[in-house]
Amino acid sequence: MESFIQFRLNKVNLHKLSQKKYRDQWEMYLIEGNAAIRDAIGYSAPVVAIVYDERVENRKQDTLLLEESRARGIRVEKFDQKDLQLLSDLTTPPPVIALVHKKERPLPELSELNGLVLSLDNVSDPGNVGSLIRAAAFYGVEQIWLGKGCVDLYNPKVIRAAMGCHLIVNLHQDIDLVALLNEAKMENFLILASNVENGVSPAPWQTLGSTLSSRHSASPPKGAVLVLGNEAHGVNNEIDSLADLMLAIPRVGLVDSLNVAMAGTVLLDRLQRS
Repeated sequence: MESFIQFRLNKVNLHKLSQKKYRDQWEMYLIEGNAAIRDAIGYSAPVVAIVYDERVENRKQDTLLLEESRARGIRVEKFDQKDLQLLSDLTTPPPVIALVHKKERPLPELSELNGLVLSLDNVSDPGNVGSLIRAAAFYGVEQIWLGKGCVDLYNPKVIRAAMGCHLIVNLHQDIDLVALLNEAKMENFLILASNVENGVSPAPWQTLGSTLSSRHSASPPKGAVLVLGNEAHGVNNEIDSLADLMLAIPRVGLVDSLNVAMAGTVLLDRLQRS
């Protein structure tokens, strides 16, 4: 497999990075726009190169970014605006785009974890996944597990919606969730699954754990895993059967449901309250 170090920065290869198979092959993904690139550099992300077009000549913040990047030893290359257009699904892409090396962390040993973990089961909408990554970072969740069937973590829409938070949260994709959740239960993690129809009202996970512990004469859980399901079908039945509790947000108004990103944010808020 050709590594990111061997990647040749030319127009043809640049265009290929808009496709998942080439992002995987070269172990790189794209970050668009000045603010997002500055965040990536600030988080010490391995920025391989920054490409730009002629529009930066009228944008002081972008010319400063390029100067600072060169001073840091980051490769900077100019391309035509039409080339950058092919990299982005935006109608008008920003004039600066960074190529960043994937720095995926290995899945940690469950014995080393505690607290709340977010897990996504077959969540396919990139905007929802990116928003959930950002919400998890806001609520102090450090681990996110994405099961098989979830959208690619490095999809441009995921990156934009996460707004840099994919760089500060430990993300793991293509996970066998059923196997991992079984292991988590053995390590005394509480398994919580969202279920609009049959769930109970969420509360701090420690409180939920204490209630279950007293009911089953077991020790309090060392952590909890919140599982959010597919936008249309929810959590699959096999994961439902592993759950210690089903959670649902009590409805007050006329609307009967929330999208998974909004529902997940509310659940994270309730579960992380002390």
